[in-house]
Amino acid sequence: MTTVKTTVLLQQSLLENADAIARATNVSRDQVLEMALTQFVQHYQQHQAFTLDVINEAYADAPDSDDERSLLGMRCIHRQVLENND
Repeated sequence: MTTVKTTVLLQQSLLENADAIARATNVSRDQVLEMALTQFVQHYQQHQAFTLDVINEAYADAPDSDDERSLLGMRCIHRQVLENND
């Protein structure tokens, strides 16, 4: 795996906590930060995938007859509101 050097600005207390964790676990600060960022990225990607799955599931089925009646009723009411505002 290729590594790159970067500079980030962190709150001093966050860096101090990362250093304390590094000492306690006998790993480098770089490893602590890399593990934390890796975990954050994985969590974010899983959340995005879950959200997309939920959206896809919601739109997977076509409207049933009850949905169609509700939509028709809403269209009629919307038309009446628009006509009354003119």
